[in-house]
Amino acid sequence: MSSLKILFAVRSTNNFHHVKSIVAALCGRGHTVHALFDPRWSKHEGGLGAVREYKKKFPQFSYEFSLRRTDRWSTLLFYTREILSYRRYLRVRQGRQSDYYKDRYEAYLPNFFRAFLRIPYAGNFLKTAFFGAMLKMAERIAPSDKNIIAAVRRFAPDFFLASPVDLRFASSELEYLKAAKALGIPSAVPVASWDNLTTKGLIHVFPDMLFVWNDVQKEEAVEHQDFPRERIRIIGAPMFDEWFSGMEPSISREEFCQRHGLRPEDAIIVYLGSSSNMAEDETWLVEKLRDALDNCSDELLQRTQMIVRPHPANAKIYEKIKRRNVVIVPKDGDLPDTTQALQLFFDTLYFSSAAVVGANTTGIIDAMVMGKPAIGILTGEYGKTQEQTKHFRQLLEADVLKLVRNTEKFPAAVHAILEGKDEHREKRQQFIKRYIRPRGVETPAGEAAAREVENMLRNC
Repeated sequence: MSSLKILFAVRSTNNFHHVKSIVAALCGRGHTVHALFDPRWSKHEGGLGAVREYKKKFPQFSYEFSLRRTDRWSTLLFYTREILSYRRYLRVRQGRQSDYYKDRYEAYLPNFFRAFLRIPYAGNFLKTAFFGAMLKMAERIAPSDKNIIAAVRRFAPDFFLASPVDLRFASSELEYLKAAKALGIPSAVPVASWDNLTTKGLIHVFPDMLFVWNDVQKEEAVEHQDFPRERIRIIGAPMFDEWFSGMEPSISREEFCQRHGLRPEDAIIVYLGSSSNMAEDETWLVEKLRDALDNCSDELLQRTQMIVRPHPANAKIYEKIKRRNVVIVPKDGDLPDTTQALQLFFDTLYFSSAAVVGANTTGIIDAMVMGKPAIGILTGEYGKTQEQTKHFRQLLEADVLKLVRNTEKFPAAVHAILEGKDEHREKRQQFIKRYIRPRGVETPAGEAAAREVENMLRNC
């Protein structure tokens, strides 16, 4: 196929991490990709560093910051989209999702609407088809922003991509998608993360095609987003493509330990921190797990060291931990989006014996792709974001975690892994084949997405 011009609107430079393998595949196939990032959400220097790195690597890649909608329709669309996204949680079948996410979304709604929700039977009215149709009418009658239309016309793309388009508080990638649809430009949205379709907002403007990770996400798109089944394509999980690229440790174990204040002769385990949405402050759990190791009778476990890898948006909570055999790497948290940051994450997992998950984090999948056994710490404090959460239940149902429901039993779980007992290895491999690389372990998701783009244009 001849070279294509692809316009790719992404919410922020941080979100580029989720889709950059698609950009690499498109550029590798000879196409031109121009990315647009909403300046309101692109304030993290690390995310911008990853974008600059890609620009140096791929001459066909370029980027700029997007325009924001500011016309008279913007306020109406903001409110109707937010309320429709909240309404989705009310309409999910009972027992299919924890109320935690509904309550979380409600907290961000405008004050006037939260007051309305306190009226008896207001929730029942919200679920009606009549109320939904009234709100959706705003999207149908509101024209695309004329400045964004003009910007898309100037670039004159052959194809338009946008991601993630369904996060709280409006961002420009949705407005660009609306403009692309108005101009008749073929479009697709790659799903950004494993819980994007179920714990975020609605996709208010449907693209021509939705690229999902696996058959589970395909069903989620139909159930939670009302997306037409025939317009869904399974590509795999682009954000994990780099883990399959044959990475190697950048330094020796001795040098790694020296840099981070660890002893190379003793075992290392990694605690993968959660976002504040999943666990606001989980330092108490880190302390209890460390206490359990320190107080057991096994000297090997007492000497086992813990690396805490903070979630990039929830790192400051760990500043108060001052414990022997506990180090924070990196101290300020970091996305594995640049080559250097990804290498540090790889080295951290490579030199560990296990990845320990406290509450709920995508990092567990990174560790599984690397072949690392994972211990799942289930606690009553995080019940709403663990066993009651759809995407975390996928891990439980797939039986990929060594589960610990009592921190006092944590040392025994670590001991078994240090002895080489890994009864979940085969289940992890099956999980990767089904959830991460459903089109074949050797087929990158980014490459699958690029092929789907080309196939769509051939069939137009």
